[in-house]
This record gives sequence, structure tokens and C-alpha cells, in this order.
Amino acid sequence: MSNPIKTNSAQEMVKDKNIFSKETMSNPIQASPIQANEKGIAIDGFDPVAYFTKNQAVKGTSIHSCQYQNRTWHFSSAENRDKFLENPEQFIPQYGGYCSHSIHENKLVHSNPEAFIVRDNKLYLYFNEEVAKQDVKVNKFTFTQKNIVRDNNWLTFKRTF
Repeated sequence: MSNPIKTNSAQEMVKDKNIFSKETMSNPIQASPIQANEKGIAIDGFDPVAYFTKNQAVKGTSIHSCQYQNRTWHFSSAENRDKFLENPEQFIPQYGGYCSHSIHENKLVHSNPEAFIVRDNKLYLYFNEEVAKQDVKVNKFTFTQKNIVRDNNWLTFKRTF
């Protein structure tokens, strides 16, 4: 399990030239709103389709992979890769795969792909399972209210990529 990597708030990131310089923005591994490792592999190589079909975090493989939004996506089967390619936006985690709880707090934190929930046919990743369980417990109204805040914060973060 990887440790979460905490960065500044969106407003601080826009001001901090050391975080987003011309050099980092011209690098395709960094110039995407999708969380990836240093090799540009999205969500640490986990299969985004398996979250929906198996309700599990399943590690994918480079044998079944594709490119989308400057990221390499790994899948556990050719069938899952093909489903993804039919409609990628259906399977991409909300908020680029960054921790949904942290986005709500206006922070950009790397997620742990094994800490997740699928709710309302959308995938949400978190930095640990305890935080994910908190969102499972909240009612639909509260979850929707949290997502309004997350959506607004995410729009600000996306402008920094």
C-alpha cells in the first residue's frame, strides 16, 4: 500500500510556480488530471472496470492495457479493456482518481486504489478504507452535498494541470 502524497490546496498550487512550472506542464505524465505513478500508469495499475463488475480492486496487467488522457490504463482482461474503450468516462474514477475526501477538503491527495466505493454508478477512491467507509455511511442527500463541494474544488484543481 502506498502512502498518500499530500499537496497544497488548489489556490496555493496556482500561485506556487515550483509545483507547476512550464517544464512540468509540458510533461505528458504530469499534464493530465488523472492520478498516475511515475511511469504514467493510471490508478496504480488497477483495473477500473473491475470495480463495477466485481466490486473489487483488481490489479491489471500491461498485457491488457490502453492509452487514454495521457495515461496508461491496465486491465485484468481484454474484455474489461474493450468495455473501457467503449465508454472510458463511465469507468474513470471521480476527481481523476485522487482522494475524494481530500478533494472535499480542498486538498489534492493521492488515493489508495484499494480504498474505494462505487455509488450511483460512479467510482470514488480514497487514501484509506476508513475514510471510504465514512462516505458509505452517509445518506444520499449528504453525499450529494459533499459532491457539490468536491465538484467545485475539482474544477479549480483541473485548471492547474
